Amino acid sequence: MKIFFLGIFCLGVSLVYGQDLKLGKLFNNHMVMQRNTECKIWGTATPSSTITIRINNNTLTTTCEKDSNWMASLPSFPAGGPHTINISSNKQIINLNDVLFGDVYIASGQSNMDFKMKEGVLNGDMEIQNANFPNIRHFEIPNSVSLKPKKELTGGNWLVCTPENVKEFSAIAYFFAREINQKTNIPIGIINSSWGGSRIEAWMPKEALERLPHQNGPVIQDIQSGKYTMSEYLKINESKVDTIIDITENSYNGVKISTAKSIDETDWQTVIIPEWGKVEKNEVWWLRKTIEVPKELTNKSVTLSLGIPGTYATIYINGKKACLSTGKKLHTTIEKGFLKTGTNLITIRLANTWWYPFIMGTPDDLFIADENTKVSLAGEWLYNDKLEPSLPKIYDLQHIASILYNAMICPLQNYAIKGVIWYQGENNGNEGSEYRELFPALINQWRIDWKQGSFPFLFVQLANYNAQDSLPQPGGWAELREAQFQSLKLPQTGMASAIDIGEFDNIHPKNKQDVGKRLALNALNMVYGYKDMVFKGPEYKSHSISGNTIVIEFNEVAEGLSSPFGKELPGFAIAGADSIFYVAKAKLENNKVIVKSKNVDKPVAVRYGWSANPISSLFNSADLPAVPFRTDNWEKFKVNRKR
Repeated sequence: MKIFFLGIFCLGVSLVYGQDLKLGKLFNNHMVMQRNTECKIWGTATPSSTITIRINNNTLTTTCEKDSNWMASLPSFPAGGPHTINISSNKQIINLNDVLFGDVYIASGQSNMDFKMKEGVLNGDMEIQNANFPNIRHFEIPNSVSLKPKKELTGGNWLVCTPENVKEFSAIAYFFAREINQKTNIPIGIINSSWGGSRIEAWMPKEALERLPHQNGPVIQDIQSGKYTMSEYLKINESKVDTIIDITENSYNGVKISTAKSIDETDWQTVIIPEWGKVEKNEVWWLRKTIEVPKELTNKSVTLSLGIPGTYATIYINGKKACLSTGKKLHTTIEKGFLKTGTNLITIRLANTWWYPFIMGTPDDLFIADENTKVSLAGEWLYNDKLEPSLPKIYDLQHIASILYNAMICPLQNYAIKGVIWYQGENNGNEGSEYRELFPALINQWRIDWKQGSFPFLFVQLANYNAQDSLPQPGGWAELREAQFQSLKLPQTGMASAIDIGEFDNIHPKNKQDVGKRLALNALNMVYGYKDMVFKGPEYKSHSISGNTIVIEFNEVAEGLSSPFGKELPGFAIAGADSIFYVAKAKLENNKVIVKSKNVDKPVAVRYGWSANPISSLFNSADLPAVPFRTDNWEKFKVNRKR
């Protein structure tokens, strides 16, 4: 093969003159480099020193710049390995062993992408035990922030997929990589650059955001004004976090409020539980409810179920502290001695560290019971959010515009990749109209940054979550999903719908297998030539109206549409010119859906799956769910639960 020589490329990293030979953080043993393209490799060394790189029969040389940075390009290699790369300068030698060439994907987004195999995936023990795929490798980027674009990562290592190592892998990225590797036998490298709870703006450069309506927020303003340095701000924020933890675990007024037999309820308001909180700030809430307990539930241990309180919930029964919940589903045993026959006072102190207080679930999730008798805790409660001070205001770093892009994306942009898989949107969930601009802008900007053209950008449409509803809901996740779907107008994009595999009470659903597989179906079709494979679910095509009936046609029907519900398809709603939606009766006929309602004589609009947690009733022959849709563009509408 020819000997390749490459000019110098300046990285601009500030280093001490005379630095010894070092490689960028992405370059270590077991790494995967992109096949069939020139791959850049870089590092630092003594200025003006000669850097020699050897791989197989190829030798490359370049000269280190005056600022101690050097960069070179490896020739194109086909999929395979393992290879050894030898880098030397001034009698210093670094050997990179077990290097594979394959396809490299960046996995990015928020917590559902970052969710690790060890954190409780479906059938997790079996999946981990069987994870012997030496040609799958994973590199996790540590959470890091920067106000300015960085050229180097803060750390990270490539891990070979073994039962021990896979515990630290992004679960979705692992299942995505496994599906492709088993189909193609091509090594797959995953670079996981994710941060739980992050907003999309944090993953975008300042220049891209300046072209769109956005806000940098008070953190950026404080720092840029010189009020704080970044390090000073971080210390202040950390101190506030410690204060919040102390407040949430140690109530100011807990004993006084919980034991009082008579409380002035003038300022207390009524709320229906389960319910999301009504105040969009980090308040401490107190809730009270009196219940009548039959003799059968006294003098014995009983079960207390309270849905999911968020985040810290201290529960008192008749003034005695019964239990503490820390953000997980509360289903616990209450020992005898707490309940008495007749009237009992249940008091809950809610303190949420990351959002406003809530108790989430369904009415059936809230009760006190034994095996034979149940007393519901759902319904009206009294609440007061002014008995204690608000929690100190903190700023989650992963919300700040550009701050993750600068530290966790910029340093990757010289590393050749095959594509991106993306799962984000929950933290922009009420901003569908903004997301319609932000998401395509992110995709376009990343493609510009990598200078690789329109590489595949595959993303997950938000899963179903929260209380199930068959009638449309305004704004929220439904509109965010629509914004995600509309991004498919960009070339080389693919969407994996998770609308049927979420969990109403868990924003991190355990079924990561199907999410990874559905992303992989898009990749197999788009990248690997599996053109006959069904890779996406039914999508709205058109509709016609005849009398009181709407007939809907779909794309991607594959070998036919089907429903697990049989003849009747829940999840559809129709409205007339008054913009009032009613639950529709829907049925399948010749791969079309026929919908109507006795309450709507002249329908003009139909929606399907238009809520945070809709009923998914329509699938194709590949068992892929129909994508939620609407035929109207009404910003304001009403629902009527009359059937």
